[in-house]
Amino acid sequence: MRVLTWLFLLVQVAGCSSRSLPNADAQWPATGDDAGMSDLPTSAPTLSPCPSPAWQEPTEIISFSDRHATAPSMVVLNSGSGGEPAKVAVQSFASGGSSWLHPDLQIARVSLGQGPWPKLVQVDKQPMLLGSHAHGWGEMARTAQGLALAWYGDPIMNQGHPRLRRLDSSTWKASPAVEVWTSGEAVLGLASGKDTTGEHFAIGWRDVQVGGKAATARPQLALLDAQGKVTAGPWPAAPAEPYPGRTATLIWSGSTYLAALGYERCDSGGAPCQPRSVGVLRVDPAGPPTPVAWFPAAANGTPGRRVALSVLGESVWVAWFEGGATDDAPRSVHLARLARAGATVAGPLQVANGAHPSTALRLAATPFGLVLLWAEEGDKQLAPDQPGHSRLVLVWLDLDGKPLHGSRTLAVTRVDTYNAPDVVAVQEPPSVLLLWSGTSRKAAQVHDVAHLAGMDCSGGYK
Repeated sequence: MRVLTWLFLLVQVAGCSSRSLPNADAQWPATGDDAGMSDLPTSAPTLSPCPSPAWQEPTEIISFSDRHATAPSMVVLNSGSGGEPAKVAVQSFASGGSSWLHPDLQIARVSLGQGPWPKLVQVDKQPMLLGSHAHGWGEMARTAQGLALAWYGDPIMNQGHPRLRRLDSSTWKASPAVEVWTSGEAVLGLASGKDTTGEHFAIGWRDVQVGGKAATARPQLALLDAQGKVTAGPWPAAPAEPYPGRTATLIWSGSTYLAALGYERCDSGGAPCQPRSVGVLRVDPAGPPTPVAWFPAAANGTPGRRVALSVLGESVWVAWFEGGATDDAPRSVHLARLARAGATVAGPLQVANGAHPSTALRLAATPFGLVLLWAEEGDKQLAPDQPGHSRLVLVWLDLDGKPLHGSRTLAVTRVDTYNAPDVVAVQEPPSVLLLWSGTSRKAAQVHDVAHLAGMDCSGGYK
């Protein structure tokens, strides 16, 4: 049941296991005319020190006795400022296993207190239902009062569509679900922004058309008001192509919404497209998404399906895998820095090579530097519940894209997640947190669980 129901999700990840090494001699290339077109000045903030970040072993924070806890993601609710402990919301896709329940999305809250790892990690709000009748993982966005969750829900058989629900982090109570659109599947991205007009959202989903013997799909982008109702769009972000088509990542830059896509082909008109390139689109109420940056792949290269975006201060970073001529060819990792409106400031820069990812790429621009994270297959001779069966690859860079702490290969149990592993930073205790799903180390737990690990930036948790 699990395999058949969720097979379509596998096309979201990078797909393909050797160790990836950073390019220690990498430097930002000149951007030429692109820099003159950007919304400068764009200055990167000063980094906080993270001396000799220490790996803290994974702790299992979400598990179900009868279902898998997979595709987890997180948002920071409180970074730990003002003497308050850091609090992180974690959502997980509960599916399959021995349960006949329809898959759904569960939300939990994790608090980081005092003491040694992992005792400082406390799940102070146990998993509760937030997204019902889910056909895939959810996309979360931080809001002024808490968070919002968007997902592809199907409360009435064969009538699924994008839905949105908000959660107040102070009361831990959720608002009723909103039907975002009357059709569409597989919510691809969600971002929350706020300006003089108030709070609002950008959302992306997959529009599927069935004709003849084959289905085509294209990503759709729309803007929503604070309640989740469409105010502009939807617009196609890529031409229709054989299912599942392209995917899209969304962020709020502080002044506009940006979407990033990896384009492989351009089958028809009517939407932005540049073959074998990464495109960054600006999304605003004035009209269809506008391309603001293109990054062509190297000769014989193809960008990965899912492109990563992250923002810190006045800068936006975009990162992506670039593959060779065959699916099993090693991949390189590329990075560019953008201004708030999306124009190129620096890059692209190759920051790693030799990657054989089994998941999509995640990027976090943090006060401790740029953190790139993905999973790879490890030693298949090891049992799935033994560390080393899979591995996480972490590349840590300064804000200019130069290696900061070197590449880390972290031995973990079998990684089994549809989405990319997630990464965020918190201020107190100063840490970078890593989240993914996979095999439990507990013999009694036969279903996948959500793992949380830390990179300690304090010089030793107190």
